[in-house]
Amino acid sequence: MALALTYLLVSSSTVNAFLVKWRTLNSAQYGFALVLEHKTPRPYAYRVLMPTLVNGLAKLEPIRRTLGRPLLLDRGVQRYMPPDSVAHWSADLRVKYLIAGFLMVGFLMLAMFSLRGLTRTFYPDSRVMADAGPILFGLALPLTFRGESGFLYDFSEMGLFFLGVHLLARRRLWAFLGVLPLILLNKESNAVVWVFSAVILLSRRPWRQALLHLGLQAAVIGGILLGLWTAFADSPGGMVELHAMGNLRHWSRLSTYLDFMTTGVAFVPVPKPHNIVLLILLVWLAVSRWRSKPVLARRLFLASAILNLPLMLLFCYRDEWRNLSLMFPFYYLLACDTILRFYSDDGLGLPGSSPGPRRPG
Repeated sequence: MALALTYLLVSSSTVNAFLVKWRTLNSAQYGFALVLEHKTPRPYAYRVLMPTLVNGLAKLEPIRRTLGRPLLLDRGVQRYMPPDSVAHWSADLRVKYLIAGFLMVGFLMLAMFSLRGLTRTFYPDSRVMADAGPILFGLALPLTFRGESGFLYDFSEMGLFFLGVHLLARRRLWAFLGVLPLILLNKESNAVVWVFSAVILLSRRPWRQALLHLGLQAAVIGGILLGLWTAFADSPGGMVELHAMGNLRHWSRLSTYLDFMTTGVAFVPVPKPHNIVLLILLVWLAVSRWRSKPVLARRLFLASAILNLPLMLLFCYRDEWRNLSLMFPFYYLLACDTILRFYSDDGLGLPGSSPGPRRPG
């Protein structure tokens, strides 16, 4: 109970930092009302899970009656947006904004509990890291939030993807098959979870069993993607948005690696993840004593980097670090190993003489 309350507090604080920067609400292409009506251009139109959840919950009378109170409405969108920019919002749309905020907190808690399960799988001797690691992740997550950006599906993407990885690591393959449609309906590009499934299954299952499950997963992925492409074939836009040239200009400038940002407090600067000072720390957390880290965690991290980094460079707006979310759980596992070794003399669960954490399973 105490742990759940702690995760709730961290999730609420992190979502608050996100809402402060969520400025696509009145965008002509990605506005909140357009998202809920499935009128955004492709590929955003494919991401139907969160709009469906928000609209469905908004139809429930107890929720509408509870969240429709003036006090709660005043603590909603008007708290994070200039009042004149949302003056035209209906009471119904304001209620849906509150529902979206509650869902974001819930999905971030799901992500944190999934990371806790992953930690216990890879580092079973460290209960301290299993409980505290997700807290560190949640507190650091605002470093990935870019100003004037953010989308409705960001937290559900992490919650469902992390849950899927956790189920795969725990060998709950049929449960993963049940979560897989939600992962895709939330964000179709997360079909690449199949690659991570292949890395895990081919590392820990007989070939025939692995190929059977991978075939089933491929069929589910293919069916859902085909359904989404067909349903939104008439929507404007395309499969992807190309940002390669802007990214190349951004990452080729020396000043990029001296960038600062703000998180919860608007006037307190902190280094961006690619600031050279923080970047050195982040790289060290991932690669320190590389060969001693769990083999499966290394393979998953390398697979995610090979996939995610080029995708970010080609198709994501500059320095949107949240778009590296496919790497987050695997980077987290490597960082946990580094932290455990750094504090191994303090009884966190990894003896200093150990050659490395036990492999899962």
